[in-house]
Amino acid sequence: MQAAARKDSEKEAFMRTLVLIGSATALLGIGCLGSEPGAVGTPSDPPSSNACIQEKNAILADLANIAALHQAPCAADAECSLVDLSIPCQSSCQTAIIASHHAIFVTALTAYATTKCPTASKGCGIDGNCAPLDGAKCVAGVCRPVVAGVP
Repeated sequence: MQAAARKDSEKEAFMRTLVLIGSATALLGIGCLGSEPGAVGTPSDPPSSNACIQEKNAILADLANIAALHQAPCAADAECSLVDLSIPCQSSCQTAIIASHHAIFVTALTAYATTKCPTASKGCGIDGNCAPLDGAKCVAGVCRPVVAGVP
């Protein structure tokens, strides 16, 4: 009985990992919206070599790091809530944070946007192809988004 439960738990963890990998891949789906005069790279260059795209990837990484500061520790699902990681110069997907950190999180996100967005490139973009979410859950002490349709 315990072996079956462990196997189900491992299968569930594996499925969550696949969903998270898929969500991260979709989040970082690259879609150039144009190019700025003087932008580094040419249309034949891979998007990752374009300075504007590299800047947008760095912004997305910064947003993920801001969220990570507010995702743990949790002990119960009720402690977690969904928040939007988008800022005026970069769209992003929702993620989960500790609900009681909401005001501090918004302050940190706003402060980052206030310093980053005025100088951010406007000639390209990375659009978040976000998975539909069914709420937030505490998983191993960390708030995580629950992807719709995933057990």
